[in-house]
Amino acid sequence: MKILIVDDYPANLRLLRAQLEAEGHHIIEAANGLEALKELAHANVDAIISDILMPRMDGYRLCNEVRKSGRWHSVPFIFYTATYTSPSDKKLAMELGAQRFITKPAAPAELFAALSEVLRTPAQPGLGIPTTKPDTELLNEYSERLVAKLEEKNFELAQSSKALNLAHERLRHLLLLSPVVIYSLKIAAQNLVTEFVSENVESLLGFTVAEAMSPDWWREHLHPEDRERLLASWPGMTSKAQSSDEYRFQRKNGDYIWLRDEKRLSRDDGGEPVEIIGSWADITERKRLEGELMQAQKMECVGHLAGGVAHDFNNMLTVINGHSSLLLDSANLDPEVAGSLRMIFSAGERAARMTHQLLAFSRRQPPGLEVLDLNEVIAETLKLLQHLIGEDITLEAGIPSQPLCIQGDEGMIGQMLLNLAVNARDAMPRGGRLTIGANRRAISAEEALGRAQSRPGDFVCVEVRDTGAGIPPEVLPRIFEPFFTTKEPGKGTGLGLATVFGIVRQHQGWIEVESGVGAGTLFKIYLPASPREKVALGIKHDAPIPGGGNETILLVEDEAAVRELGVAVLHRYGYRVLEAGSGKEALNVWKRHAQRIDLLLTDLVMPDDMTGAELARELQGQKPSLKVIYSSGYGEDWAGEPFSLQKSARFVPKPYQPHALAKAVRESLDENDKAKRA
Repeated sequence: MKILIVDDYPANLRLLRAQLEAEGHHIIEAANGLEALKELAHANVDAIISDILMPRMDGYRLCNEVRKSGRWHSVPFIFYTATYTSPSDKKLAMELGAQRFITKPAAPAELFAALSEVLRTPAQPGLGIPTTKPDTELLNEYSERLVAKLEEKNFELAQSSKALNLAHERLRHLLLLSPVVIYSLKIAAQNLVTEFVSENVESLLGFTVAEAMSPDWWREHLHPEDRERLLASWPGMTSKAQSSDEYRFQRKNGDYIWLRDEKRLSRDDGGEPVEIIGSWADITERKRLEGELMQAQKMECVGHLAGGVAHDFNNMLTVINGHSSLLLDSANLDPEVAGSLRMIFSAGERAARMTHQLLAFSRRQPPGLEVLDLNEVIAETLKLLQHLIGEDITLEAGIPSQPLCIQGDEGMIGQMLLNLAVNARDAMPRGGRLTIGANRRAISAEEALGRAQSRPGDFVCVEVRDTGAGIPPEVLPRIFEPFFTTKEPGKGTGLGLATVFGIVRQHQGWIEVESGVGAGTLFKIYLPASPREKVALGIKHDAPIPGGGNETILLVEDEAAVRELGVAVLHRYGYRVLEAGSGKEALNVWKRHAQRIDLLLTDLVMPDDMTGAELARELQGQKPSLKVIYSSGYGEDWAGEPFSLQKSARFVPKPYQPHALAKAVRESLDENDKAKRA
């Protein structure tokens, strides 16, 4: 059979054609009523299947025209519609002469059954035969149906438009609030043209959408150090499914921020690249924190190096200062020789102070902790500074009335303030103002989150401000490095701020610096606050005059020169000495002389696998009454053990003076004698 199918939607035509051709029918297509009439003018058809809502001429009008024609009035007519579905719609269709009225979507079997029935059933009155109603009445009904459907469609369109507008506003609102800017680049003839930039580009970068879409905007505002690298990578963007970059970009106000640029490539059905969808996110804070972390790690490495240098230097200074001291104690020294010895000794003492600063920087010089009121420490420091900084610098104090207590080493805190004051003085060669103050600060978790070294809690903040030349931004990251200085040769060791850094970290605090060229410098030092009534951790000992003795001491020291000095000092004070160059040698000596050894004097760091602490534990396990004195060019916390808190052990830092070593030995042995008498 030859069937005419009429529908304005191509997909519906294709589906209907496929279904009917599968049943053996020959199909003629038309997109509306006018095209259907043209097809009917030169083709005989056995049935017509038509949609109702179509442009130019709808299905109702087509059915009316077919039934009024003498040639086609008996051709079976089936309505197949998804729009006109009400009973009144069906009633009008049947009055116009349709034989069947089927609602989309219908099962193919339903459509085939209706088609078979109308093809084999002759036309009957009232069934597919036009009504006897006047044309004007039918036209009115038709018009009413058409107006009702148009109103319904207009309402649906209005609702769809409203929903679309709401979705658009919602998307716009989300993009405005988003911290990430979305953009798209159209790929045309190997060129990239900006097609879209979300409105929040103004809040991120300060530029309007129109400015951001100008052809050279992105290139012009790249940081000069990133521009060449990024422009070189752009030709390859159209070959990568996704890529990402991090670079500095200039905001409209001139400031540079770090952006993370994520890009995704879109291709057409043929696989050709057509568009790049990307996003910009501000990662400036992350970059800052990464930089601070890298600087902290760098300072940690430098600290280890500084500690190692100080250790080796302290061994040498122990020999120099020790022998100088022994010679100076000798009688009948030639005055010229004595003068030279005093100069050697003085130079050695200055070198020892320098290594002390290195150890403070590397956190290997332990603080003697006690409860301190920072107000009192600052007040005492100010007295010293009056004579130190000069008359052309105005010294101001900002000390509150209430106590500001911390757990600290008074000497170290005083040294920290003096170093900062001297640094400020050198920054104001023509005079200025130096202000030192302190206040209590409670730092919340939210406040600590944006600062790399900070942490929540109660702190005392010490502020040292000067009105000097300021620190250039390229120098600022290096100011705490040991031996780094911008001063002229001979006018600075480069250890002042490095020492401050080490002292602050040993006190579990951190430093923040604010400075600008010509704007002065502000150091903020945060130290954990402590209640005044807290028991001090520092342990103080009386200093009795060293006495002689005939006890036996096992001296373990891997540096031969230091060992020789120790033997000479101990012999001078009347002790018998057994010596060893390592832990293993000491064990062999112990096996032969354990009963007569009263005290172990050992270095902490030795070349073999046994440290001084391990040796002491081994020997005290066999002889609990054995007294122990540790010595090291590092601090006493080198091995992570609080030796100063052990009743059975003392610590003598290198470089030591002969009388200091003798005093420690005598005090330790006297404690042993007291224990025996008790």
